[in-house]
Amino acid sequence: MRASAVCSIAFLVAASFGCGDDPGPVPLEPTYDNVEAVLTRSCTFSIACHGGPGSGQANLNFTATEDMTTVLNGVSACQYDRMPRVDPEHPESSWLMVKIDGTHDEMGTIQFTPDADWTPPAGSDCEDFGVLMPLGIGAPSPLAMDEVEMIREWIRLGAPGPS
Repeated sequence: MRASAVCSIAFLVAASFGCGDDPGPVPLEPTYDNVEAVLTRSCTFSIACHGGPGSGQANLNFTATEDMTTVLNGVSACQYDRMPRVDPEHPESSWLMVKIDGTHDEMGTIQFTPDADWTPPAGSDCEDFGVLMPLGIGAPSPLAMDEVEMIREWIRLGAPGPS
């Protein structure tokens, strides 16, 4: 009985000081594995997006390669070929950041002003800048802000591949 009372008191004291409480979200480390997990979860769930067989939307398929950096780093963006999908160390000039965190209207349409002399490649399926990614049903469904910031920092660190 005495041991039970001591345990109960210890539990109440611990609970009143918050021991065992969820400390809240842990910041995501800007590693390749974490970026891959976010992009896989958010972008490859459908063959109509960036997964499955084929080249994927905007000629980007994250599941067609073992290392996402091969389809991201230094590869011209389909929707704006003057900007790479990922410019290592430069998130501000990476199309991926425009797509996941760029200026957009209430429907999620990317509000991007290209160079005045740029025109989309003829016959391309990438003729507009599209919408904020990842897509939701009927409205934009952006990533959580901590995920966006983690991807931004990963790019700032050089967008390294798997270790």
